[in-house]
Order: sequence, then C-alpha cells, then structure tokens
Amino acid sequence: MRMQRRWLYHVFIRSSWFGFGASMGLTLALLTGVPPRSRFVRGLFILSYSTLILSFVTQQAFSIIWVSLGVWVGVIALITFAVNYRTHGHLRKFFDWLCREPVAQTAS
Repeated sequence: MRMQRRWLYHVFIRSSWFGFGASMGLTLALLTGVPPRSRFVRGLFILSYSTLILSFVTQQAFSIIWVSLGVWVGVIALITFAVNYRTHGHLRKFFDWLCREPVAQTAS
C-alpha cells in the first residue's frame, strides 16, 4: 500500500496517529477529572472514533480517497449529532421510533 497507493497510505498513517493521540487525550482527560459532558471530552470522542473509521476505510483494498474522506465526514456528522442530542432525549425518541414493534394490521 505504501508504494502503490501513496495518498491513501499517508491518510491512513495520519488518521491512525490522530486517532491514537485523541484516544490518549480522551483517556487522560477522563482520568484527571474533566467532566464527561464537557466540549473538550466530546470533541476528543468524536475525533478518536471518526479517525478510527477513516483508518479502517482507507486500508480497504479498493478504496478511493474522496469516498474515504466523504465517509469520514459523514461519520463525524453522525457521531456529532448523536453526542449532542443524547442529553435532550431526542436520540432516545428516535431509537424508540426506529425499534418499535410493528403495528398489527386488522382485517376489516
């Protein structure tokens, strides 16, 4: 991958290191008493998990760099939405709606 797909290799290496750094920062922040609902912790959480996805997507055999970056941006948006709306109960209502039991159809 290093010689044949140079750009993807650089994206993979950088995303791996950014993800590692963000996860270590997240661990240290939580161990030192930073409140879990602070913007700092939420930002590190979003960065660490999204770069994990980016490094996974870029190491696949037939990945294209702009598709990989598009998936990464989409994952950032999804995780940001989930993290920001979890405190307001909107996410719980969404999952309740998504996983509800199907309504039985009655014959008339």
